[in-house]
Amino acid sequence: MKTSYILVDFENVQPDSIGSLDAAAFSIIFLVGAKQRNMEIDVVQALKLSGVPFDIQRIEGNGKNALDFHIAYYIGRLSTESPGSVFHIISKDTGFDPLIRHLEKSKVLCRRWSAITDISSPRALHSKTTSPPREPAKRQAKAAAKQKTKISDQAEEMIKNLEKRASAKPARLKTLSGVIKSHFRAISLTSTEVDAIIDELKAQNFIAVDGEKVTYPTT
Repeated sequence: MKTSYILVDFENVQPDSIGSLDAAAFSIIFLVGAKQRNMEIDVVQALKLSGVPFDIQRIEGNGKNALDFHIAYYIGRLSTESPGSVFHIISKDTGFDPLIRHLEKSKVLCRRWSAITDISSPRALHSKTTSPPREPAKRQAKAAAKQKTKISDQAEEMIKNLEKRASAKPARLKTLSGVIKSHFRAISLTSTEVDAIIDELKAQNFIAVDGEKVTYPTT
C-alpha cells in the first residue's frame, strides 16, 4: 500500500511539472476548486507516463478555505486507513502550518512544499526523518541570521524594482513569483527561496496576499 501521499492545493499551486517521482512510492491527489479551469494536458500526460497513481477531486462550493478543509479531511481519512503514511501538501498557503504542527504532535508526518519538484524523497520531511548531522547551536544561529539578512536584502531589492513599475505591478502570486525569479535569474532561486522573499515582502507590509491575489497597501 502507498505510504506517501501528495495533496495538491490546485487553487494555490498549478504545477507545470511533477519531476521524477517514484511510481512505487507516491500517490497524488489534486484538490481542484469548483470553478477552476481544467488541468494542463501536458501535466496529465506526464502523470500517465510516470505511472504515479493520481486522483483529481473537484470540490463543491466556493467558501473561503473550503479546499483547505478538504485537504485536512483526506489527511485524516488516509492516516486512519493507512497508519504510518507520510503526507506532502503542495501549497504556498502558510495557513496549513498550524495543521501540520498539530499532526506532528499526533505522530502524523506531514510537510508543506511550494512545488512537487521540491520533494526529494517519499519521506523527506524534517530532521526526524532525514537525520542530518547536528551543528553547534552558535553555528546554526549564525547561519540563520545570515540567511535572514540575505532574504531581507533581496526583499528590499524587489521593493525598489516593484516600485518602479507603478500600476504595472504583478497582481497574481504566480506572476509575482515569476518576476522575482527573473530578477534574480543569475543565482537561480529555488521555489522555497522565492517564497521566503514573498513572505518578507508580506512581513514588511509591502504586499498583501489573498489566495492568488496580490495587492500593495502602501502604494
